[in-house]
Amino acid sequence: MRYRFHISIITIVLSVVVGTSAPSQTLFQRPDTTPNYVAYQYPDQCLAAVNRIVSRVDRKDTIWRDTAAYDSMRITLPVPEEAIGVGRLCLSQIDVDSLFVTDYKDIIPTLLLINRDDDVNRIVHKALDNADALKKDSIFLIAQNAYLGARPKRVKLFEQLLAREDNLYKTSVSAGGELRGYVRLAEAALDLGEMEYASNLVYKIINENAKQFTVDKINYDRIGVYVYKLLLEVINDEAMDSLAVSTQSYRRFLDNTWKKLTTTPFPRSKNNQNFIGTILPQIRGDFWYTNLMASNGEGTSIALSDNPSKISPQVRPVVGKVNAILFLPGGCHSQSPKVLYGRDNGSGRGCWSTISLIKRLKNRFPEMEITVVSKTFGSIGNSPPLPPKDEADSLADYFLKFHKIPAIHVIAETGFIRMPGYDKRRIDLDVDYEHDLEINGESLVRELLFTDEYGKIFHIGGDEPLLIKKIGAVMRRLSARTH
Repeated sequence: MRYRFHISIITIVLSVVVGTSAPSQTLFQRPDTTPNYVAYQYPDQCLAAVNRIVSRVDRKDTIWRDTAAYDSMRITLPVPEEAIGVGRLCLSQIDVDSLFVTDYKDIIPTLLLINRDDDVNRIVHKALDNADALKKDSIFLIAQNAYLGARPKRVKLFEQLLAREDNLYKTSVSAGGELRGYVRLAEAALDLGEMEYASNLVYKIINENAKQFTVDKINYDRIGVYVYKLLLEVINDEAMDSLAVSTQSYRRFLDNTWKKLTTTPFPRSKNNQNFIGTILPQIRGDFWYTNLMASNGEGTSIALSDNPSKISPQVRPVVGKVNAILFLPGGCHSQSPKVLYGRDNGSGRGCWSTISLIKRLKNRFPEMEITVVSKTFGSIGNSPPLPPKDEADSLADYFLKFHKIPAIHVIAETGFIRMPGYDKRRIDLDVDYEHDLEINGESLVRELLFTDEYGKIFHIGGDEPLLIKKIGAVMRRLSARTH
């Protein structure tokens, strides 16, 4: 013990002596991490640098764009000056004319971001002049994606490219079909609000390719479907006038317009347009809730109760009203409603966007009736299994209390079977409303359905600008009948 005590004292004394003779420690100096853009050697580095600046500036926008109303003018916003400056610095040491075609996917978007359109036009056309057919196809696709993905879109540049390489594009296999480039050009023109230009282009596409719009062709590559959607946009005012008369008139107008232009009937399968004018069967469910203050459950007022209440089954869709039917699954909240994770809620991202859309439409059209339709799955998120009644309560709390959708919520109890033996997995069966909404072998259980005063479907899906016009047309029809 005495030896150990002496050794400890000696160790302490030595450590003090050695410590006093050691040099003093210098403060940590953070290295300079400022990027030297002039030293970048490759186009992909420059594109990444410019995109980082654009993303950083965009992040300063505090609006959640996935839940905000669609703003068509955002695509016309210029690139931030800070990003343009970085791009110019980065490309100052790169000779764009000496680059290989493999670099075009990076250099063309970068040049467009910093507004060097003339350089892009020059190198693209020079490359096309010197390329064989296979390389031409590759160059064309790179330029197409860059022009129509730019900010803002370069519609005129792409138009010049199409005019120059028309024959190449029509015979190109990898380009995705003879018409897709023209369809994308028309879409870009519509996005930018160039309605007259887009309209002329759509009619040109149809007139020059009418013979190709056969039912088989459309079902094969769906080009005809894209053209048809574009046609709906360019004849929008006429179409809305027909919808203001009746949903059947609207359907006849759409069919006749297509047939007149193409001499081909529109295909009767695999397209939302085929269900326009179909009467939606009444929604059936086992659990009914509402947060609407009106005692009969009708949504003419958007004053909401703090807590959803159980109600008796209702007639849905409501006769004499415009109806919005939302099919929202339990997966919209993979967490408990008490855990407010918001839009980062796993599978709930798409649901947030849809819910925000329908609430904006309700504010614009207070007379519109909203019905949320769900079914039980046996549990919520990763929670233990729940009895159907408790799961239904949880779903109603989530959609009506947390999200405050001004609606009636219909929930169907899902029957199931268990796999035999040791497996024991739950296999869900179809619920009543899924059986009811199957027409000609195709399900009408879609994210969003809109019906008129007779329960006839006049729109399927989102597309907020078009929805506002369509609902407005039906509302005008109802208003004219009551005055």
